Amino acid sequence: MGNNKTTDWIQTFTGKMFWPLEPNKEDICIEDIAHALSNICRFTGHCKEFYSVAKHSILGAFWLERSGYPKDIVLGFLLHDASEAYLCDIPRPLKKAMPWYKRKENELLSLIYQKYIPVEKSIAEWEDLENIIKRTDNDMLFWEACEFMNYDEHVAVWKKTFSEEDFKRFHKSEYKYFRKYIDVWANGSTLSTIPTTEDYFIRFFERLK
Repeated sequence: MGNNKTTDWIQTFTGKMFWPLEPNKEDICIEDIAHALSNICRFTGHCKEFYSVAKHSILGAFWLERSGYPKDIVLGFLLHDASEAYLCDIPRPLKKAMPWYKRKENELLSLIYQKYIPVEKSIAEWEDLENIIKRTDNDMLFWEACEFMNYDEHVAVWKKTFSEEDFKRFHKSEYKYFRKYIDVWANGSTLSTIPTTEDYFIRFFERLK
């Protein structure tokens, strides 16, 4: 195909050849990212109902937008798991034991950010963005565990993972608020006015650009 790649490639939803371990910025495609993340389930598939990485990304980004954060941070969260569209989702315990995977994930995510968040930032500003995203990701993890996992059986474990502040931050009213947005993507709905998660991801992305 006239390239110098030394690793294997995958075919994406839009028909592109993509080398996950040797990515090119021009091959990264928001339609591929939206489609793939909409088909990848959170919690390694062990949740009570299908809950996609795309929904997680949309809801977290929506929360940041609603909290008044600037567009680059909101877009950063919307895309913070975008590398999983090409590398798949790896459970945290396994990822910690795979430093080479984490390195490749960071390299690909950096390329995605370069393509879609073309804002000049200092190293300190990028670190601030990453810290906000990580904190929000952990907040979402706590809320999602309460909502989608058999949470009551593991209260003690989750209390060791999250502080009392974390428990208070996502209080009862927030559960109901976010649940309303999850219901927009009700499984099996035939209402043409309800967008798919994939469509909503792209619409959100286009609005933030």
